[in-house]
Amino acid sequence: MKITFAKPALPRRGAYVVGVYAGRKLTPSASALDKATRGVVMRALAASRFKGKTRQTLQVLAPARSGLSAVLLVGLGEAKKIDALVMQE
Repeated sequence: MKITFAKPALPRRGAYVVGVYAGRKLTPSASALDKATRGVVMRALAASRFKGKTRQTLQVLAPARSGLSAVLLVGLGEAKKIDALVMQE
C-alpha cells in the first residue's frame, strides 16, 4: 500500500476527514477547519465522548455555512507514537 499526503486545503463541498490526537489535540488541518467553521470542531468534541484515541471516530453533520455535508474526526492516538505502520491501520 502506498500512502501519499497532499497539502491540506479545506474543500468547498462534500465530506472532509481530519485527524485528532489523543487528549483532543487538533492536527493542523483540524485546527484550520475549526477556525473556518467558527469552532464547530471544538464544540463537537466538547459535546461528545470522543478523546482522539486510535480508531475512534466522530461524525459532525453539515457545519453551518461551510458547504460541507459532513466532517469525520478520526482519532490518531498519541502524536509521538504515530508512524507509517500506525497510519496504515
